[in-house]
Amino acid sequence: GNYQLKGEWIEALTDPKKPDTRPRSKTVILYFHGGGHVFLSPASHRNFLSRLARDVGPGTRVFSVDYRMAPEHPFPAAIHDAFAAYLYL
Repeated sequence: GNYQLKGEWIEALTDPKKPDTRPRSKTVILYFHGGGHVFLSPASHRNFLSRLARDVGPGTRVFSVDYRMAPEHPFPAAIHDAFAAYLYL
């Protein structure tokens, strides 16, 4: 069957009103939200991840995996999604 990895990208952009003098980062962070593979989502961590990317430096990108959750998708579906995200990067 077809498999589609889901998630969202967040990138630390510079604010033209407050330029960041740090060099543009090439850092990519692979992030797995909490929730015990049962609840929460990338959207519930978006604010935190935006701040994290900004703190690391301009250009930092974060991929927050929207892994399949139980009980609709029992173990090890979320682990497979995590591994697929790692391979994707």
